[in-house]
Amino acid sequence: MSSFGAHAITMPAPPYEKSLALVSSANKCLESTPGLAFIIAHRDTLHRQTHSLCFDVLAHHRHMEEHGQFLYTPPVQVVAALEQALSLHEQEGGCAARLRRYQENQSILVQGMRALGFQTTLDDSLFSGIIVSFHIPPPPFAFQTFYDALYKKGFLIYHKKTHETGYFRVGCIGQIHAHDMRAFIDSVTSLMPSVVKKR
Repeated sequence: MSSFGAHAITMPAPPYEKSLALVSSANKCLESTPGLAFIIAHRDTLHRQTHSLCFDVLAHHRHMEEHGQFLYTPPVQVVAALEQALSLHEQEGGCAARLRRYQENQSILVQGMRALGFQTTLDDSLFSGIIVSFHIPPPPFAFQTFYDALYKKGFLIYHKKTHETGYFRVGCIGQIHAHDMRAFIDSVTSLMPSVVKKR
């Protein structure tokens, strides 16, 4: 879901291609707007479907083949955005070029955060270039103050369902470039005196 469009993905060869499906969305590494999911699968795989009205993939597929349009009202603006996003993806150089940009973002992020005393939750060998998780430093570090101050500076980090377990995540994907990551590190650097409260 999060890596399609950056990491190369190889679908299984016959006869195993009928047993698996790839599901992803328009956002994440394709850098389009959210709201559209798609499936890459062998036609026979569609017959092993869930019995659900909105997730009846086979019904959607049959309707598209017979009538050339969506079964229900299509998200026209999202489809148009995805078409443009795919064009930009190709112009950038495809998956390899996009992944290189994300990995550069990741490298700047990790080096900068580690220099400030933050520790990653994973070893470098497990990094994907997609997102990086950092341990929340122990007190006197004030995480909520840190989060709110970053937001005011225009940076939104992912902390829901994570800060309670002691970490937060920073994305490396999207229309983010090296200068954005450097600006993020500069902002974190400037905030450190105010978020590390003295006892």
